[in-house]
Amino acid sequence: MIALIARLLGVNTLAAGLITYGAAALLLGGSLWGYGAYKHHEGYSAGQLAERLVWQEQQRRAQIKAEAKAKAQQVEIDAAALEYAKQQHADEQHIASLEEDIRLQKDEDLGPSDPKTGPACHAGIPARVSIGIDGVGR
Repeated sequence: MIALIARLLGVNTLAAGLITYGAAALLLGGSLWGYGAYKHHEGYSAGQLAERLVWQEQQRRAQIKAEAKAKAQQVEIDAAALEYAKQQHADEQHIASLEEDIRLQKDEDLGPSDPKTGPACHAGIPARVSIGIDGVGR
């Protein structure tokens, strides 16, 4: 084969041998380099995929943890809102009860009007004026 290459190229047998073996070495070296580059790229891609999967799993766990925390906080907020609404209702009832007691006390302070002597005369602010003042003050 080297003799055939030497005849085609018109060089002596030694030069043809060097050219042939050099070409073979170049072809073999390029093939090995290409295979190494292919394997490197394949390993790099596999590593990227593995890291991406780990990162996605961490993100999923962090999201689940954040959702659980938000849910717990919402439960606390709902409980506080319910307690506040109950307290408001109790305060409204207490205020209504106190206002009713005030009206009853004012009626009692004025006393019943006696038809013979006229309305009872007491020192202080009349009930209508006091109730009007209370209304303005609120």
